[in-house]
Amino acid sequence: MPPRHFTLVVLLCGFLALSLDVVALVSPAWVTSKHFSLSLWEICNQQYDAWHCRSVWHSDWQMASLVLVFCAALICGVWFIVCVLWICKVKQPLRFRNMSLLLLASVLLQISALLLFSLKFLAGKYLPPSSQFSWGYGLAWGSCIFMLGGVVLSCLRTDLIKE
Repeated sequence: MPPRHFTLVVLLCGFLALSLDVVALVSPAWVTSKHFSLSLWEICNQQYDAWHCRSVWHSDWQMASLVLVFCAALICGVWFIVCVLWICKVKQPLRFRNMSLLLLASVLLQISALLLFSLKFLAGKYLPPSSQFSWGYGLAWGSCIFMLGGVVLSCLRTDLIKE
């Protein structure tokens, strides 16, 4: 694969990671059960055919998870914007290996958030029956996988590839 196509694949990984992270951040469902829903923003219980939701601002581990995911998305966004602007304006080969440190920091923050969220939820006092991690949590892991893919691809040596 020529270096210019390789650059596009790395940028595509970053864009997909950022997109999935934004959707995961606004997702209303990280954990769900029949009468229960938990996201990074609120916790909802169904009582008598009506859903009652309250903010998670009082929970330290949920706030920490929210901040970590938000920071990961922010760093990934900065990485993506800097890479695109560099390629469009400077028109010189971007040294992705140097930029991969930003994406690596984003991966570490994301993994920390996801592990904190899952471990604290599972260790919680009130665990609703048949609760399961939902699509928002899965999207956050998908984002993490694309970020990690971007880091790995960024560290590969493309100067050895002949066009």
